[in-house]
Amino acid sequence: ELAGLRVPVGLVAFLDDPLHPLAVAEEWARAIPRAGMARLRLADLTADRSVLGAAALAALPDDAEVGR
Repeated sequence: ELAGLRVPVGLVAFLDDPLHPLAVAEEWARAIPRAGMARLRLADLTADRSVLGAAALAALPDDAEVGR
């Protein structure tokens, strides 16, 4: 099903998240044709939660047309 996505996808994986393994995010990024992935640590959210959205936008493929 992931391979059928035709929209750009920016994934964010947390290197130290025990509930959502990095390997799963990497597998999804490979399966989705227009996906990019950023990697963060859970501590990155402590000071400023907006880093999650910023990382997802930064992970979008270069050909993604979004209002950045």
